[in-house]
Amino acid sequence: CEPGHATPSMAGTEAELRLILENAGQGIYGVSPDGTCSIINPEGLRLLGYDTPEDVLGRNIHELIHHSYPDGTPYPSGRCPMLAVLREAAQVRATEVFFRRDGSTFETECVALPVLRDGQVMGAVITFCDATDRRLAERRIVVLKRIAGVLAGATSVTDAGSRPTRAHAC
Repeated sequence: CEPGHATPSMAGTEAELRLILENAGQGIYGVSPDGTCSIINPEGLRLLGYDTPEDVLGRNIHELIHHSYPDGTPYPSGRCPMLAVLREAAQVRATEVFFRRDGSTFETECVALPVLRDGQVMGAVITFCDATDRRLAERRIVVLKRIAGVLAGATSVTDAGSRPTRAHAC
């Protein structure tokens, strides 16, 4: 088998892998050792607000989608957990804020895995999903539990006429 020429079984496997990547329900991107985006799937493009892979490929992914903290202060690439996988060759799980093309942000849950060949880091693959709705729901549950705790501790409430009334939970 000559380099650069796929055998029929390799071509079938490559086509199957492409279908999986294109139909995955999470955003997936790959980075080279220097942090440039080498591949991105359609869901990743959609989540990040880009139209075509060419909008992202070959660009420094940290500078493109993870350049700042939510308050706008710069996020140094040396502190980025998604790029730490390139230095440490170990899986990283993190909750981060990514920036879309239009400048809006979203909370994301990410998993970054090193791509290794003969023990050398050849890049990384990162999967991510928009966790905004789930995180908002978690925050609402915390608030509702606090309210329920306050209501459970109240035995009576004084109304505008200063007559005691029983507190009732909804």
